[in-house]
Amino acid sequence: MSITPPELEDDGGTVRSKTFNDIYFSPDDGMAETNHVFIDGNDLLPRFAQLGKGKRLVIGELGFGTGLNFIAAWAAFDAAGCEGSLDFWSCEAHPLPKEQFAEITRRIGERWPELALYADRLGEAYPEPRPGLVKVWLNAKVSLSIAFQDVGTALKAPEFQANAWFLD
Repeated sequence: MSITPPELEDDGGTVRSKTFNDIYFSPDDGMAETNHVFIDGNDLLPRFAQLGKGKRLVIGELGFGTGLNFIAAWAAFDAAGCEGSLDFWSCEAHPLPKEQFAEITRRIGERWPELALYADRLGEAYPEPRPGLVKVWLNAKVSLSIAFQDVGTALKAPEFQANAWFLD
């Protein structure tokens, strides 16, 4: 299996997939959209706050894209100050190359300064895409697993049960 990066139109504010004729996040306020649909939609802030030591919350996502949803979830997890851990699993059939991904996460940090530390850390840790599952630890409590493959194949292999889903 080979990895095909997306064909993008990028005007510095809006990133659009030419292949799917779709934007990666709202040009008006992608963070507000992410918070409303995914963070609030899954009631994550109280769920994170109740997460005790040794407990973990697993989020599954279809389509990693620019990582904005992960960045928002990680920031919300840290804001809750819980003692548990966050495991984020996502799949991406058309991943951004590492250099391009790092540039987009840098811009996410500029656009939403409250996310800059998370965006920068993710941009540094993001692996060069290769077929299969790659796991990255962002810190002692937060891990990110990305299945660089199509969703049908990726969902046949996971060995986890998600507590929440981001159906992007």
